[in-house]
Amino acid sequence: MLIVSDALRLEVFPKAQLHRQLAQQRLYEAALSRAEPVSWSAELMEQAKDLACRYGPAAMDAAHLAVVVVSRAEELVSGEKPAKPLYRATGLRVRSLWTL
Repeated sequence: MLIVSDALRLEVFPKAQLHRQLAQQRLYEAALSRAEPVSWSAELMEQAKDLACRYGPAAMDAAHLAVVVVSRAEELVSGEKPAKPLYRATGLRVRSLWTL
């Protein structure tokens, strides 16, 4: 099952819309419409803060990691390159699109 958070929507939709990339927008809409939504919550933000303090990822990456924890997802698949602090999080399976 694909789990999608508000954080992902915030990252992908505005850029595609700003640059009038209609095909990309349609792709996102089709994929995300089939996903299980996870909304931001106080619990998710606390988890993100904790992960950011422990592993040093950027704020949005910490939010993505928190979604994995809160939703009990099996893994996070990221477009970030494998050298980013996002991949330091232990106990969470994080894979990069760059290595698939």
